[in-house]
Amino acid sequence: MTARVRKSSHVVLWVPAYFCNAVLTLIRCPRVSLNFYPIHGDLSPDWDWIEKRANQLHEPQVFLLVHYFGFPGPTREAETFCDRHGIVLIEDAAHVLQPTEHVGHSAFSLFSPHKLLALPQVGILVVSPQWIEGYEDRVGGAEWRRTLAWAGRGLAKQLLVQLHLPWYRGSGERLLTPTPPCGRLQASGALSPIRQNNPLTLRLLAKAEQDLQQQPCKVTERRRGNYLSLVSRIAGIGGVRPLLPSLPSTVCPMFLPVFIERGCTELVLRLWGRGITAAPWWDVPPEVAADPATYHVACAFYQRVLWLPVHQDLTARHIDLISEAVVAAASDGAAITPSSLSHGRTH
Repeated sequence: MTARVRKSSHVVLWVPAYFCNAVLTLIRCPRVSLNFYPIHGDLSPDWDWIEKRANQLHEPQVFLLVHYFGFPGPTREAETFCDRHGIVLIEDAAHVLQPTEHVGHSAFSLFSPHKLLALPQVGILVVSPQWIEGYEDRVGGAEWRRTLAWAGRGLAKQLLVQLHLPWYRGSGERLLTPTPPCGRLQASGALSPIRQNNPLTLRLLAKAEQDLQQQPCKVTERRRGNYLSLVSRIAGIGGVRPLLPSLPSTVCPMFLPVFIERGCTELVLRLWGRGITAAPWWDVPPEVAADPATYHVACAFYQRVLWLPVHQDLTARHIDLISEAVVAAASDGAAITPSSLSHGRTH
């Protein structure tokens, strides 16, 4: 099957139904057929549905496993499934800080360190040795504009902080500069073509990697502490519950995903009004939206799951502000009712 995938002019890509549609704009083309698979309430793939569907396909296939919010997905189960059907496994580890025992060891693994560290936009593709020989790098030229813009914003912020001037917009204490979320609240633009990382970005990435090696637990410990603190503070709010309340010892969380029983649109707007960046995936893949019966869990997550910040620069005061804002915004929410979304494993 490996040889067939390398030489085939058409490939079927398995994609979880809960996935950012904007990213798929870079993949959609006549040579790739997207095959969305349903998920359970714990974000794990619905293997029973997948097995039935896999037996009906005869084209070369690639399976995309997502490690949501920094939590490792069922890699071993995915490997077993892919080995049994001759499918190539790709791990989407964009929410993971760095490879672990259960993340980053498949044919291809994708990391986005800028989502967890103070870096310009940068992506890392890890290719297993058996695929190195046949790998073709077709990305475009070096991307300088975003890196320079990122550096300029950082310098301006540091200068304002040193001058004791507010670098945020509006009054009061803010966690991030408020701007409208994308999707239904604001149409998002098309993604740019994939570009190479320029030397400045690579140097910053190397420095961040060196810092992690010298102090491997600093970032993780701060994020874990913020995550657990928020979980304990919002656990009793009616109509609001942490989607993944348990935090395994090896996980460095990217966000705290929170399930809002009545839907998250209004709560997101209220939090952004308070300067707190919280958002869901607004852009639902049209294939998923067209089949809500098959993808009912994913459709519910698009409408009801938002992500709260837990990044390492947040202080105890920031955590207080976030939890107070969630309590205030959800004060009139209804109590949580039992749901089929609880089906599946608990991380």
